[in-house]
Amino acid sequence: MIKAINIGNLKITLSSKPFIIAELGINHNGSVNLGKELIQAAYENGADAIKFQTYVTDERFENKNLKFLHFFKDMELSFDKEKILWDYAKKFKKKIFSTPFDSQSVDFCLKNNVDAIKVASFETTNRKLLKKLLNFKKAIFISTGQNKKNEIHRIYKFFKKNKNQICLMHCISSYPTLDGDANIYRLNNLSKISNYILGYSDHTIGFKSATLAFALGARFFEKHFTLNKNLKGPDHKMSITPKELKLFKKNLLITKEMLGSSKIHLLDSEKFIYDNVRREN
Repeated sequence: MIKAINIGNLKITLSSKPFIIAELGINHNGSVNLGKELIQAAYENGADAIKFQTYVTDERFENKNLKFLHFFKDMELSFDKEKILWDYAKKFKKKIFSTPFDSQSVDFCLKNNVDAIKVASFETTNRKLLKKLLNFKKAIFISTGQNKKNEIHRIYKFFKKNKNQICLMHCISSYPTLDGDANIYRLNNLSKISNYILGYSDHTIGFKSATLAFALGARFFEKHFTLNKNLKGPDHKMSITPKELKLFKKNLLITKEMLGSSKIHLLDSEKFIYDNVRREN
């Protein structure tokens, strides 16, 4: 039996509507004002939750020679600034998720009562971070991109012992992900590892792969979110805009409607043909 995942007062099951997570990530570009605009636009266009990336750059990257390090430093929010955004987001009475990348950031998330925490694909082997997350007792989302099957098993068991509810998120760590690399069928393998509702961290362009993921049992959907694809920063071009977010959710809801029920029975729409055309020997 597939177990539900509780996000605050919401219970997400296989019969639930898709739960949409708008990934703000670093698309606020270090600006509180832009961050507020992103939050409002995400919630107003169909997001059930927004997700931050909470980090201290010097703690997040041990290798100080990484070429893209300056990007993250420029877009880093101090905890004071991020607190302003969290407080602003709470006014909408929806959900706040975060991916913390270091011990201080985990403490910040716990102190500010985050609704769920996500472990990034490339942090699933970060033992120091994972041990720190044992202090978190709510739902843990685990992104599975670039992970081997045994590594996914290991981190799943790690948090299951901690009695967390666990959502394994199918993910391809390629930005953007080509349609031919989407590998939506991996959800079938994830369902053999976990008995909880699954999710999909979608880095493709468009919504086709998400609708397929819904058909295979995913109910949590994460997409990077921006106001303008031409803004400075590495993630804006592959992110969806407010208009696209609305369309993304609309197509998932249509998918849910079309999948319908597995029960075999006479539908009301079939009754006319049944009563007037059906032949009996």
